[in-house]
Amino acid sequence: PVVKGGGHHLPSLQLTVKPRQREYNAPGNAATCSGKGPATAMTVTLEVEPLSLTLRTPFTISYGTSTVRENLLLRLRAEDHIAWGEAAIVPYYHETPERVAAYLTDPRVREAIDRDPLHLDDALQALPTPPSSFARAAIDIALHDRWASALGQPLYRLWGLNPDRAPAT
Repeated sequence: PVVKGGGHHLPSLQLTVKPRQREYNAPGNAATCSGKGPATAMTVTLEVEPLSLTLRTPFTISYGTSTVRENLLLRLRAEDHIAWGEAAIVPYYHETPERVAAYLTDPRVREAIDRDPLHLDDALQALPTPPSSFARAAIDIALHDRWASALGQPLYRLWGLNPDRAPAT
């Protein structure tokens, strides 16, 4: 099947990563995430769908003017957790949904998302060098989101940021 969005055609993707043994025993309880608890089997699914973002103000550069930005929304589903990522499809950087899809279907990406969510750096290091930096960014964001979820904390807290001082987005 093909998912259509903003003039681009993206084959719908649903990659199921083989079950693996997780090395921690209590998602959401950082005190017991030592890597020594009883392991449980986990299936991770990667889902991608088009996301059209209508801009409040038209965006104009020498390349042209746009009023809509086409992105791809990425979900990593594992048990009852969903981790989110997003890839921009920026035509003046020659990014296409097909390039993002090609990166996401690389077996090395599957190996990276199959890793223990608490071993974030290992997963990030396992990601292949991208032909699509936008796709790699989407996976990177989702892996960080999954890491924070596994520890039961929001990312801003794990990074030591004060949300009261963050600019509105």
